[in-house]
Amino acid sequence: MITVPAYGFLWSEHDEALKHLRRYAAHELRNKLTVCGVEVVRTSYFISTLFFPILTLRIWQGLQKDTRDWLNNSLIPFGVSIVALARPVHQ
Repeated sequence: MITVPAYGFLWSEHDEALKHLRRYAAHELRNKLTVCGVEVVRTSYFISTLFFPILTLRIWQGLQKDTRDWLNNSLIPFGVSIVALARPVHQ
């Protein structure tokens, strides 16, 4: 089982403090795991209750800094992290 932070447009200094290297969309994580030779059983976003408060904060922070074109990203399904369950592929 693996958990990673979700959605690049939510990136902040908090991610840097936690030593994250990037944020993912579920399809990106699924693709990376598949390329590594594991079968992805399921992926799901979680911590969904914090998504809109964090999104609002990031919008506010973005308005104070520079305008970014992150609104083109899909917001549903949503959550601030992704959980994936994968297993080795048996050939």
